Amino acid sequence: MAGSHRSLSRVHPFLLLALVFGGAVQASQIVGGHEAQPHSRPYMASLQLSRSPGNHFCGGTLIHRRFVLTAAHCLQDIPWQLVTVVLGAHDLQSQEPEQQKFTITQIFQNNYNPEESLNDVLLIQLNRPASLGEKGCGEPPEHSPTMTPSPSSSRLPASMLLALLLGGPVLASEIVGGRPAQAHAWPFMVSLQRRGGHFCGATLIARNFLMSAAHCVNGLNIRSVQAVLGAHNLRRKEPTRQIFSVQRIFENGFDPTRLVNDIVIIQLNGSATINTNVQVAQLPAQGRGVVNGTQCLAMGWGRLGTNRPAPNVLQELNVTVVTNFCRNRLNVCTLVPQRRAGICFGDSGGPLVCNGLVQGIDSFIRGGCGSGFFPDAFAPVAEFADWINSIIRSHDNHPHIHPRDPESSND
Repeated sequence: MAGSHRSLSRVHPFLLLALVFGGAVQASQIVGGHEAQPHSRPYMASLQLSRSPGNHFCGGTLIHRRFVLTAAHCLQDIPWQLVTVVLGAHDLQSQEPEQQKFTITQIFQNNYNPEESLNDVLLIQLNRPASLGEKGCGEPPEHSPTMTPSPSSSRLPASMLLALLLGGPVLASEIVGGRPAQAHAWPFMVSLQRRGGHFCGATLIARNFLMSAAHCVNGLNIRSVQAVLGAHNLRRKEPTRQIFSVQRIFENGFDPTRLVNDIVIIQLNGSATINTNVQVAQLPAQGRGVVNGTQCLAMGWGRLGTNRPAPNVLQELNVTVVTNFCRNRLNVCTLVPQRRAGICFGDSGGPLVCNGLVQGIDSFIRGGCGSGFFPDAFAPVAEFADWINSIIRSHDNHPHIHPRDPESSND
């Protein structure tokens, strides 16, 4: 390839993505080589993004029916859960019958040092054994060419990469491809409602404070908003509910144009009664955010699809953190490996739970609901932890007020 593999590991992650996927620097082909004879190197593997078949970003070598060897820097900034390994390929833009596709079950590194470009080797375990044959993974013929192509057509277009990193946002509001949550499994989950109808989610972070997305209440008369705690089925009059009105809201530099600082603290007019159905969520410490590849859970009462009705019961969805796919440190980003699912239009303001901590607030999407390629964005709670705690400490001074009986509400 044009350029050194060693230099790639020192560049900024976004520049690395541009280099790998076809940005302004287009090091994408073997220089001075020629097209290989089809399937003359049957041990050759192509690493591709699962959501975009044919978009090759790194090579690999099949060294065992269940293992592929590649460079460690290839998966330094891309969670392995989002990668497909393709064997038996020649033309990456064709649906060749010889191709075998695999997901990854585990990766093994050996003290990779990206600063010094040392130990740049990675072992990938496939989800099943490869089928060995003449074209799939057999011994190469004698007197065959020594170079394999890296077609320019296999690169992710620069325009698509820019859309992924910088594309215009759409406010999030529904869980797509999720499942019903167990009743009251997430007792910190709150439904924000107007005139009895749910419009956004929120998280109980103190007995009389909620956390939500700033865009949920931007421009609203807060007197029209009710906070419903202890809910599961929004169509039923559940005795577990506690209902409050909003006393005050606190923002932190929310920019509705860029959708940054999309967080709001909502002070209730009373204090919640803590029980098995209503509990306070745990938040991360300042700066202790979530790392790429972490498995998290998003949840909400938003619609199940763009043209589908909203569910009666709370939905949940397993997601994978892929923050390096979006603007650095401005948001936490997630995708759902291997299928089209995600947040969309009503889940806004709801929590992203990672290892028991609320690390994100549902904020916005790109490329449509559950696009399968563009990540969903969440406001990063860990970047606001000190501010959140200061709000609670400074304003938790009102008398205790019992919540209203759910039967007396209009929802």
